[in-house]
Amino acid sequence: MFNKSRKKLVNSIKDVVKSVLRENGYTQTYIPFERHSNEYVVKHSKISYPVCDYGLPIPPVELRSGYETDDKEFIENSRQDIKNLIEIAERSGMKFEQTKTILDFGCSSGRMIRSLKPYADTKEIWGTDVNADHIYWCSQYLKPPFNFAVNTFNPHLPFEDRYFDLIYSGSVFTHIDNLIESWLLELRRILSEDGRLYITIHDNHNMKVFDNDKQIPLSVYLQGNQFYEKSRKDFDFIVLNRSKSPQVFFDIGYFNKLVHPMFEILSVNHESYGYQTGILLKRK
Repeated sequence: MFNKSRKKLVNSIKDVVKSVLRENGYTQTYIPFERHSNEYVVKHSKISYPVCDYGLPIPPVELRSGYETDDKEFIENSRQDIKNLIEIAERSGMKFEQTKTILDFGCSSGRMIRSLKPYADTKEIWGTDVNADHIYWCSQYLKPPFNFAVNTFNPHLPFEDRYFDLIYSGSVFTHIDNLIESWLLELRRILSEDGRLYITIHDNHNMKVFDNDKQIPLSVYLQGNQFYEKSRKDFDFIVLNRSKSPQVFFDIGYFNKLVHPMFEILSVNHESYGYQTGILLKRK
């Protein structure tokens, strides 16, 4: 009788724990397609979305990860971010035209990758993301000329060593906390010997931007956040809103120390990705 009651109690506790973990998203290693449905279909027929002047469909607002709701602004900012990326890479001595393989790590619904369309005939270009809703949309509407795959929250990507000449990651390391080094090491693994890695972060400079521009959505979130105000006085990095969508802030000196064993920092570019700081790296 005691053993039966104990077993029943243990199973009950396990069910509660599983339920709590499921509600907080900890049972998934990625975000599944149609994650609230037990069944789904990917239709052969396509929706007639508006297109940009490259002829590529523009994703619906709900798949834009909080980026611009206006189609024109969405496209213009995409092109500006790619323009900045190419200019920063070329200032480091890289010849962009000679790159053969490019990865958009954390591509969402293809906001940046679409602006690489003029180069797609001569380059193999991939986008990956943990959100299968985004990747399925990209695969339906942006493939070809681009290629897409779902990656997991675990620091592994399904590519060969030293595969990519250029890897960029816009507003991804602003949301990674405990696995920062692991993901940097994985990106280093798939970066070619003379390749470039471009990532964007929140740093000390961004904090000043937030102080001076209260219209930025993240600035609005930070206003009155007592933990943020207290922590920014003495920090290596700060993590906010961890249970939902982490916001990560680096002291730039700490970030330099963090990447030093893996990469050479070629340039630090303030506000090269909206208000975020773009860091250009080369493997050691």
